[in-house]
Amino acid sequence: MGLIRDHLLAWELWLALGIFTVLAPQMFGPIALLLFIILVAYGLVYGTVQLLAAIGKTIGDVLESIGGATDHLVKMGTRQSRAVAPPPEPWREPTDEEVAAEAMQRYEKRLRLLAAARLDEIELQAAQMKAKQRYLHDINQAIG
Repeated sequence: MGLIRDHLLAWELWLALGIFTVLAPQMFGPIALLLFIILVAYGLVYGTVQLLAAIGKTIGDVLESIGGATDHLVKMGTRQSRAVAPPPEPWREPTDEEVAAEAMQRYEKRLRLLAAARLDEIELQAAQMKAKQRYLHDINQAIG
């Protein structure tokens, strides 16, 4: 931004010189108005060109830095995409054996939880019978 500020300052100096020329006509005589127009026009053109050049350079620098960041992100993305696991297999209906094995695992887990619980003998037997009924129900659904 310092470059843009310098070009604005150059434009302001040309404008000040033009104003000085108009304010001091006794020094320059009848050519003062013509000199003023020439100086202001030149200052405006020069300042505008320099300002546009500075803005263009700043925009170019910003776009270059964005491009570098984009390139970096693309490189990181390609590295990460190589490290990604392959897609999972499509869903399929489980076989009867798989369903029965899962039901048996759930039944054994329930029995372990019941054994760890502080239940009296009657409560424990009732809960075990309920777990067995659930296991048989799951097996029946898998077969039927």
